[in-house]
Amino acid sequence: MSVDKYDAFISYSHPDRGLASALQTQMQRYAAPWYRARGLRIFRDVTDLSSAGGLSASIQAALRESRWLVLVASRASASSPWVAQEVQWWLDTKGPANVLIALADGDIVWDAHDFDWNRTTALPAMLAGRFPDEPLWADLREFGTRDGERPRLGDAVAGLVAPVRGVEKAELVGVHLKHRRRTRQSITAAVTALVLLLALAVQQGVEATRQRDRAQEQARIATSRQLASLAQSMATTRLDLAQLYAVEAFRTDPNPQTRTALAQVSAASPHLVGFLPADGTVTALAGSADRRVVVAGTHKGLVHRWTMDSGDGHGVREDVLRFDGPVVDVAVSRDGSVVLGTDGERTLAWVDGKVEPVAFTAGARATTVAVSPAGTYLAVCGSISLGKPTLVLSERTGGGTHTMPACGPRLAIPSEKEMVVSNYEDWSRWSLPSLSLVNESRVGYPINNFEDALATSGTYVGSASSGIIHLWRTAPGNDFYQPDLRTQYHLGDVSHPEAFAVSDDGRRTAVASTGTIYVVTPDPDNDLGPHIVTLDGIPGVNTDLLKFHADNDHLVSASGDTVALWDLTRYGRTGKALPISLGSSCNACRSPWTSVSPDGRTVAVAGESILGASTLTISTSGDQHVLAADVKVAGPPLWLGGDRLLLPTSGAGAVIVDSRGTPVDRWSAAGPGLDALIAAASPGDGSTVVLVATTGETVVRSSATGELLAKWPGPQYLATATQERPGFGAVRADGVWVVATGWIPASEDYRHPAFLLDLRDGRWRQLPGGPVADVAFAGGDLLVRRDDGAVEVWDPTAATPRRTMAAGRGFVPGMAVSDTGTLLAQQFTDGSVTITDVQAGAVVGTFALPTTTEWAGHTGVALASGGTALVTVLEPAQVDTPGTAIIWDLTETGRIDQACRAAGRDLTAAEWQGHVSDLVPTNLTCRR
Repeated sequence: MSVDKYDAFISYSHPDRGLASALQTQMQRYAAPWYRARGLRIFRDVTDLSSAGGLSASIQAALRESRWLVLVASRASASSPWVAQEVQWWLDTKGPANVLIALADGDIVWDAHDFDWNRTTALPAMLAGRFPDEPLWADLREFGTRDGERPRLGDAVAGLVAPVRGVEKAELVGVHLKHRRRTRQSITAAVTALVLLLALAVQQGVEATRQRDRAQEQARIATSRQLASLAQSMATTRLDLAQLYAVEAFRTDPNPQTRTALAQVSAASPHLVGFLPADGTVTALAGSADRRVVVAGTHKGLVHRWTMDSGDGHGVREDVLRFDGPVVDVAVSRDGSVVLGTDGERTLAWVDGKVEPVAFTAGARATTVAVSPAGTYLAVCGSISLGKPTLVLSERTGGGTHTMPACGPRLAIPSEKEMVVSNYEDWSRWSLPSLSLVNESRVGYPINNFEDALATSGTYVGSASSGIIHLWRTAPGNDFYQPDLRTQYHLGDVSHPEAFAVSDDGRRTAVASTGTIYVVTPDPDNDLGPHIVTLDGIPGVNTDLLKFHADNDHLVSASGDTVALWDLTRYGRTGKALPISLGSSCNACRSPWTSVSPDGRTVAVAGESILGASTLTISTSGDQHVLAADVKVAGPPLWLGGDRLLLPTSGAGAVIVDSRGTPVDRWSAAGPGLDALIAAASPGDGSTVVLVATTGETVVRSSATGELLAKWPGPQYLATATQERPGFGAVRADGVWVVATGWIPASEDYRHPAFLLDLRDGRWRQLPGGPVADVAFAGGDLLVRRDDGAVEVWDPTAATPRRTMAAGRGFVPGMAVSDTGTLLAQQFTDGSVTITDVQAGAVVGTFALPTTTEWAGHTGVALASGGTALVTVLEPAQVDTPGTAIIWDLTETGRIDQACRAAGRDLTAAEWQGHVSDLVPTNLTCRR
C-alpha cells in the first residue's frame, strides 16, 4: 500500500522555473498558520534533466508518492519531452482525476468534451481526450514567466490549493485571510516587543555610555585635582616637578583648581630662572663670567656644558669631558671656551671642542682646578703622600708647567697675573706665571660645622657657621696676623649650612640650608640687620655647589641631578620688567594711575612726581613717551577706543593724546571744574566721560568737546572732603552707577562709609555696613573692601552683600578689576599683588614686587583686557632713579610655556607612577 509523501507534484519546463518556484512556495504557505512553516508538501524537481533517457527513479518515486499533479502549462512545457513523460506517467498510473493546471503562457480553450486543440497552445498532446469534464485550472499568465523570476501570486493560487486541501475555495480564502490577520497581529506584537526591547537596550546602552563617560570624566577630574595638589605641595621643595605636574593637571581638566595650581607654581620662587637637568648627581659646578655658559660634573664621570642662548634658563647641553670616576671639580674660562675638569686621577681640558690632557704631579690626587679668565693658565691642586699639598700651573700658550708645594681647597685665578689660594687657616696671593708669593694672611674659620667660600675675584673669603657669617678681604699688604675682617653678622637659625658663596665685590653672600638659599646683603644703616632674600623650590643644595654667577645678582646651584639658575633682578618667570621715567612721589600721594589700552599693547601711567606731573605711555616692547611736565593730570587716564587716550586735567579740561603720548586734541570746557578726581570712566563707545571728584560731585561730558551733559552734586557727608588724603571711587562700566568715599579732616578715621549714586535718578544712598577702605566695580557687581581686609560683593540695589571674600593680610588701597569683571588684583603691604577669581573667591596667583623704602615706592596696578596680563608700575625709591613697569602674562598658554621652559625637561613615566598612578599617559611631553 502506497503512502502519499507529497500533496502535489509540480511538472514544469526549465523556462518556467521562476513561476514554478513561486508556485511551490506560495501553495505550501497559503492559508497556513504563521507558526507553521508550510500547510502543504509540494515536490518540485530542481535538477537539470538531460535530453536523453527516461524518467529517473527519484522522479517516478516522487510522482508515485504525490496525491496531485500540478502542470505548469506553457508553450515551452507543451513541447517539453520531460513534461510529456511526467504527465504520461501520471495518466498511465493514476489517471486524469487529480490533475491541476497552472497556465503560465499560451492558451487553453475547452470545447464541450475536450480541449480545442486548434486554439490550445499550452498543453502537451497526450492530454487530448483524457478529461471527461473541463479540469480545474488557474490562469497565472499575468504574473509572467521570465526566467529566474519569483512573482507574488497572491490569491491566484487559492483555486489550486483548495482541491488539494479538500475544501471549498471560498472557505480556503477565508481561512487564509484569518491567518494573515493573525500573522499581522503577531508580527505587529512581535515588532512592538522588539522595538520596546530595542529601545530598552538602546536606553541601557546610552545610560551605560553615560555612566562610562561620567566615570571617565570623574576620573579625569580626580586625576587633575590630584596633580594640582601635588604641584602646590611641591612648589617650595621641587619646583621643577611642581611645574610639570601643574601643566599636566591643567591639560587633564582646566578647572578652577588646576588654573589656580598653574598660576601659583608659575609665580612661585620668582627669582628662579630655570632648571638644567643633568645625567646623574651633580658633583661639581662652575659658570662663566659672561653668564653664557654653565658647566657641571656628575657622579657618572660626565662633564656637561650648557650654552645659555637666552635669559629664560633654557640652555643647549653638550657633554665635553668624560672620566672613569665621579667628577671632583670643574672650572671654566670667562667666555666658556675652555673647560677644565678632574676626577682626581686624570685632569682634562676642553678647548674649543678639543679635549687635551693636563699635567699634574705624578702619584698625586687632584681635588681643585681653576682656569684664568682668558683660559691662558690651567691650575690643578691636590695632594701627594701624607697629605702634602701640590699645585701645577700649565700655560696653554707654550710656557710649560710650574709647580709649587702649596695649595688649598679654594682656588681662584681672577686675572692673567695672579692667583689666590684659600685653606681653612689662611689665604695667599701668588703672581703668575712665576708662582711667587705676593702676600698672605690668617683667617679665623670656625672649628667645625661650617662652609667656606672664596670669591671668583679672589678679593674676599668667608665662612658661614651656626647662623654667623664672617667675611675677610684679601687685599694686598694685609698683615698676616691681623686679618681684614670686613663684616660679621648673624643670619638667624641656619645652623647646618650645605653651601656658602661670596660675590666678587663682597657685597652679598649666599648660604644654603635645608632646601632654602639665603642671599644676604649687609645694611649698616639698618638696625634690624642685613637684607635677606630667600630662594626656594629646591629640595636642598649639594654640598659646596652654590656659586655667584658673574655678578651680585645671579647665582647657580645644584640639587641632586639638577642645576638651578637664579636672578635676583627679576620678579617672576612670567613677568617682563621695563625701566620707566616715572618720578618719585610723596608719602601722602596716591599710587600712580595705571591703564592698559584695549589691545593690551600700551600702558598709560599718570603719577604725582615730587618734581611735577609725571605722565607717560609705555608699549609692551619697552618704548616710552613722556608727556610734558606742565600738564597736571587730575584723574586716571581713559582709553577712548583705538589708540586715543584722554587725560583729565585740573579744572574742567582734558588732553587727548595718542599711544605715543603726543597731544592730538584738548578742551577746556565751561562749567564746574574738578581739581581732584577719585574716579573716571568712558562707558560705551567712548563718546562721553564720567568724572567723579573727591567731594563726590559727578559730571558727564562729551569726550570730544568737553561739553557738560549732566551734573550731580556729591552727598552732604563728602562736601568737605579734601584731596590731602585722596578718597576712593569707581564708575561702573555701563556708566549707570557711581560709588565714592573720601577723607574728612575733622574726622578721626580717614576711611568712611561709601555712597552710591544712580545716574538714572540722580539719588545718592549710603552703603550699609562699617567703614570702607576701597571700592571697585566688577562687571555689574560692586566690590567693597572693609577695614579688616574682607572684600564684599554687592548688587548696587541690594541692602546686604551677596557674598564675602576672605580677609587678606595688610592691604594697600587701589583694587584693579579686569574689564570682564572676573579677576581682581589686590596689593598688599608685604610687597605682593594677588589675583583673585571674583566668582570663585579663590586666589589664582601671587606676584612678588621689588622692595622699596618707606617714603616712596607707591605701586600702580592694572589688568589688561580680558585679564590676559597684570601690569604693576613702581615708583622709584630715589629721585634720580627710574621707576619700573612689570607686565605679567596671566594667560594659561603663557604660563604653560614658561613652566615648560623653566623645568627644562619632560615628566617621566617613573615620576607619574610614583605620585599619580600606574596608568601612564602616552604623551608626557611638556611643550606639545
